[in-house]
Amino acid sequence: MTFGGLMPETARLLHFPVRSGATLSQEQTLEQTRVYLGQVGEEGADARRAALLAVPDVLLSVCVYLREQVDGSADQVSKESIALYRSIGGSSAPLGAFDEKDYFLGETALLAATASRVLGKRSDTELWLDRAEAGFRHTVNASPLLANVTYQRLALRCEMGRYEEVAELAPMLAASFSKQNMIQEQAKCVLLEGIALKQSGKHERALVCFESLRQSSLRDREPGLVGIALVNIADMHVAGGSDALAATSYTEALPLLERAQRPAALAHLKSAIGETLQRQGRMVASIDAYQAAIVDYEALGMSTWVAYLRLVLAHAMLESGQPREAEWQILAALPTIDDEKMVPEGFSAVALLRE
Repeated sequence: MTFGGLMPETARLLHFPVRSGATLSQEQTLEQTRVYLGQVGEEGADARRAALLAVPDVLLSVCVYLREQVDGSADQVSKESIALYRSIGGSSAPLGAFDEKDYFLGETALLAATASRVLGKRSDTELWLDRAEAGFRHTVNASPLLANVTYQRLALRCEMGRYEEVAELAPMLAASFSKQNMIQEQAKCVLLEGIALKQSGKHERALVCFESLRQSSLRDREPGLVGIALVNIADMHVAGGSDALAATSYTEALPLLERAQRPAALAHLKSAIGETLQRQGRMVASIDAYQAAIVDYEALGMSTWVAYLRLVLAHAMLESGQPREAEWQILAALPTIDDEKMVPEGFSAVALLRE
């Protein structure tokens, strides 16, 4: 039906621009990605980043690779994603045919935020999440992208001890991911809810979350996520005095975390084993496990986790009659506690020093 030959403005068809240049094959894209990543940090990096903006498919492949490396190489991912963000934002050349520039500004900012969170740089994380949100809001299909930003905000809140907020909001975000058929992201929200409930002392509800992941079909697609759920199940068995069940969960978790190449999760497993041994009164073995976890966290550049675990180690040392060694661990943690404004850990440090 027409009205005098006129079409309402809201009904007009938009003619999107068409990409120029030849389309790369998957093999060509992967090869160019490999070459680019192999030269990161070498002389001429800025020029290579500027050239990368002319091939969005390769830039996307680089972002995918960086996302997969966050857990084990957060510091390197942080540096490269920030450099890419600045290169994209500072370029006047067109990037892609439609909303690619906004998308890549959001994606590289989200990568920088995720890496900053893993490294424990909380104020940096907040700033990069704001930048990611600003970029994604200008894309055509912003909803799933903004949901990923929200997930990182919730993960940051959980690490800051705001467990009640996370327990309330994580199921809502999981429902949003479910509607968009983002199954893996939905599972991450379930894990986050379980951790928040566990830390709040609501172990029965937390166990439901973790067991749902344990019994799911995620083992092949997300072995690291299932492994982390199993470590948390073991933690709760330890708290309940069920050491045999805890050992079973630890044994089940280890190969999954190794297969997923999740060094941060393996460090957490060592700290969880340390807690188990401490509850059993096996203090020498417990201290060894905590120290091994600290070494792993330090190698990953995860300074806030190092500071937190030093306080846990100090408590174990006090129990085993090593006050001077405990004091050294507390003093070593204080600079990071102060720099990152780790308020609960600061109170804990003061209480331990008094003790």
